[in-house]
Amino acid sequence: MARTLLEKVFRDDLTLKIDTGAPVEVPAFEPDECGHNWLAVIEDRDPRAPGGLRRRFQPRAGVPFYYLVEGLKVGDVIEFGADRVSLKPSRQHSKQRQPEGSF
Repeated sequence: MARTLLEKVFRDDLTLKIDTGAPVEVPAFEPDECGHNWLAVIEDRDPRAPGGLRRRFQPRAGVPFYYLVEGLKVGDVIEFGADRVSLKPSRQHSKQRQPEGSF
């Protein structure tokens, strides 16, 4: 049975196909317009940074590619991330107006 790209990330070294300086597939990506996606190089431990790691974020590439990977080297520790952020409030409030003249 073929494993997904994400399954390979947790079990093997990840090898990505690069075309014109950008990967043609990534293990984590949220395509929704509310999606927040990133590729970062983990540079060092830093207790002041989120998650305790200092990251250098790679620039986004245009469709159909994902990120520009110029400057990455074999052996770099990288992080792919994808979050979906809802822009709608978790509670919806509705007010019902009384028609004029009624009590």
